Amino acid sequence: MTHDDQAPTWQTRWRRPARIAAEIGIAFAALIALDWWLTGGTGFADVQPNPYWLPVLLMALAYGTGPGVLAAAIASGLWLAHVHDSAGERDYLDHLFHLSLQPLMWFVAAGIIGEVTIMRTGRHDRLEKRGRIATRNLARLTEAFATLSQTNRQLQVQIATEAHTVGHAIETAARLCSHEPAVRRSAIGELITLAARTPDFTCYRVNGDEARAWIRGPVTAGRRDVLPASLMDRVERHHGLLHVAKRSSLQGQN
Repeated sequence: MTHDDQAPTWQTRWRRPARIAAEIGIAFAALIALDWWLTGGTGFADVQPNPYWLPVLLMALAYGTGPGVLAAAIASGLWLAHVHDSAGERDYLDHLFHLSLQPLMWFVAAGIIGEVTIMRTGRHDRLEKRGRIATRNLARLTEAFATLSQTNRQLQVQIATEAHTVGHAIETAARLCSHEPAVRRSAIGELITLAARTPDFTCYRVNGDEARAWIRGPVTAGRRDVLPASLMDRVERHHGLLHVAKRSSLQGQN
C-alpha cells in the first residue's frame, strides 16, 4: 500500500474527532461571548436553566457518551471558574453541594443520554447493514429468477422443437421407402439436415478413385464437385470420422 492509499484512511479516521472538537469549540466560544455580552462574564450563574446545558445535550444526543462527557467537563470548568459564592455565607457542605450540583447533573445527563444515543446509533447501523444485505440478496434472487425464467423458456422452445423434429424425422424416414429416386434423395438430404442441424452440407459418394458430390444442402454454394485426391487418400487411411476443421484430422495434408 502506497502513501497515497493511506492518506484517505488517515483523513477518514480523524475527520469525525476533528468535527466534534470544532463543534464543541464553536459552541462554547459562542456561549462565552454571549455571557460577556449579557451578564458581564458571570458564567450564567443567575440564569436558569444554565445555557451551558446546550453543548452538553447536543453532543450527547448527536455523538454519544464521549463527546457529551467532554462537553460536560468544559462546561463544569467554566462554571467553577465563574462561581464567586463565599463559603462563609452558608454552610460548608451546602456550599460544596451548590458548586457540584450543576456539574454533577451535566455529567449524569451526558452519560445517560450518551448511552441511549450509542444504543440507538448501534441499532440503526445494524438495521442499515441488514437492509444492505437484504437488498443484495434481493438482487441475487432477482438475477437467479431471471436466469431460471430464461432457461425455462429455452427448454420449452427446445422441447417444442424436438417434438416437431422427431415427428418430422419419422415422416421424412417414411419417404425413404418411396420408389422414386428423387424422393429418396430428398428424404436423405432432409435427414442429414436434421442430424447436422444445418442445411449447409455436401454429401460425397465414392465411385472408384474419386468422391463426387451426390447430395447438397439447400444453402450450399461454392463447394467442390469432386474431392481432392490427397483428401481421398487421407479418408481411406483414417478409417473413421474425419473433421476438416481440426488440424489433427488433416495432419499431413497440403
